[in-house]
Order: sequence, then structure tokens, then C-alpha cells
Amino acid sequence: GRDVRRLATWNYLLSDTLCAPIGMLAALICENGNAVTSGLFLAFLLLTVVSMHKLVESRRQVQDRVAMLDAASGARLAVHGARRMDQLAERLVDHIGAVMPFRIAFVAALDTGRGEFDVLLELIEGRRTPRMRRSMGEGLTGQVVRSGEPLLIERWGQAPEALRAAAVLAPGERPGSILIVPIRQGGMVLGVVSVQHDQPGRYGDADRHVLQAIADDIAPAFADARTFQELDDYRLRLETLVTERTAALECVANEREALLAQLKCKSELLERQSREDALTGLANRRHFDERIVAEIAQASRHGTALSLALIDIDHFKRINDAGGHAQGDAVLA
Repeated sequence: GRDVRRLATWNYLLSDTLCAPIGMLAALICENGNAVTSGLFLAFLLLTVVSMHKLVESRRQVQDRVAMLDAASGARLAVHGARRMDQLAERLVDHIGAVMPFRIAFVAALDTGRGEFDVLLELIEGRRTPRMRRSMGEGLTGQVVRSGEPLLIERWGQAPEALRAAAVLAPGERPGSILIVPIRQGGMVLGVVSVQHDQPGRYGDADRHVLQAIADDIAPAFADARTFQELDDYRLRLETLVTERTAALECVANEREALLAQLKCKSELLERQSREDALTGLANRRHFDERIVAEIAQASRHGTALSLALIDIDHFKRINDAGGHAQGDAVLA
């Protein structure tokens, strides 16, 4: 399982070269030495092999740790600048896909007020599912939230029955490996990140450390994005409320303008009716009294002549007597 490209080093070539004289020495001792010498030499060889194995394992762990730190550092750069939760989730899943393979991956934020998970992003074989909410107590993610610790199931078929019974799976779904880690900050769980693969044994402790390091590293950005989204959503709600109230006020103002226009029309109608004869539309006695005073005053002020013409209908009573008052009204009009 080692990377062949890493074997071509001076230390490896030197240790490989030393195997030849050690093997020759072992053959000479076994051939010419007594049983005690051979036993001691074999014990020395066994200790040497064990020590070399421990050294290789330690070096591998250091390399895994370096890879974990590199992955975490890359995650911070990957989500840099993401201000909304859905945008951060997309960048996070893209980065995880570059670090480890998966068939299913999802990122969910914890909504403690509602006791739910807000599934920001879920990818199934590269296809994005609609955004949804799940109960916080459901499935394996609920156990991760309650414990605050990552959950690794290397082989689903060998997992404890309690874990398999608690999992929420699609009909006919049979995962191979599952890895779920919490997104934590200040001792609080903000959300979870999960990856799943069809092959058993696909994820191990190194993958768990890497994914947890990624989750821990992006936790501050996750918290900032959630705060920004809450403020942005609050701002949008305020803008919507202001828009609705403004529309309502405009509607009231329009109704007020319409009422004022109606009042003005009615006022003008009343003013006209108070000064005009309803039958002929001519000015009535009240209007005549107002105008005659004004005309006399103007003529006196400017020293001009003033004339007054009177028009009468001769023998109008005959019309009323002959045709009736309705016919008389028509004649007057």
C-alpha cells in the first residue's frame, strides 16, 4: 500500500543495500556458529525488523499528519470569501472531493431553535438534491451532534446493530463506508459534514483526522457565514416589510387623493348650484346681487359708464296656460 515514488530515497536504498551483507552474515552464523549465537542473532534481526516497522509507521503517521494539515489549510483558502451558507457549503464539498472520494456528501447547519438540520448541500453521485430540513434527533448525524465527536464506520456490514438501526437510508441503499464529523467552535456544534462511499474500508482513521481538521479549520468561517446570512435575511425581511408598508401608504394616499378630488368636484357642483338656476343654467339672484355690487364699485373706481339690460318674455303666462308648466320650462330652457 505504499507509494512507489516515495521509495526512491537515499535512506531506503541504503537500508536495502545493507540487507545483502546482513543476510550473508546471518548465513555464516547459522552455518558456523552454535545455537546460542544463532538464537541471539535471530533475536537481534527480529528486533531490528520490528524497530524498522515502527519507524516506518511513525514516518507514515507524520506524513498523514502533514497531509491533514495541508488539507485543512487548503479548506480555509477554499471557503475564503464565502459570505452565505450555501456558497460556503459548495466550496467546502468541492474541496473535500479533491481530498477524498465519495458517492454521497452533505453539509448541514444546526438550527437549535427549531431542533432541525438545515441541509445546505447534498450531492448524490454529483447530482444536487433540493434543499431540505431534517429533525435534529434523526439518524447518525443526531448522534454526532449529541456526542460532539466524529463517527467513522469503516465497514457497514460489520457495524454494530444499534448504529445500523439508527441510520436513515434510502430504500435499497447499502453504504460501504460512512464518515461524519461535527463542525465545532467554542465547544458548540454548529453543523456536520458527512461523506459516504460504496466500498467498505474506503475511509480510515487518517480520513477521519483529515475531515475533522477541515471541519475545525472552516468553523470560524462557518459561524461568520451563518451570522452574515441571519443579518442578511433580517435585512431582506425589513426591506420586504418596508416595501409592503410603503405600498400600503401609497394606496392610502391614492385613496385620499381620490376622495379629495371627489370632494372638490362636489364642492364645485354645490358652488355652481348655489349660483346657477337649475333649469336654465343662468346665474341666479344671489350671483346677480354679488356681481352688481362688484360692477358698480369697479365703474365708480375707474369712472366708466355702467349699463344694465333687462330681458323679459311677453305674455309668458299664456304659454303656461296653453301648454302647461312643463312646456313653459322647455321654453325657458
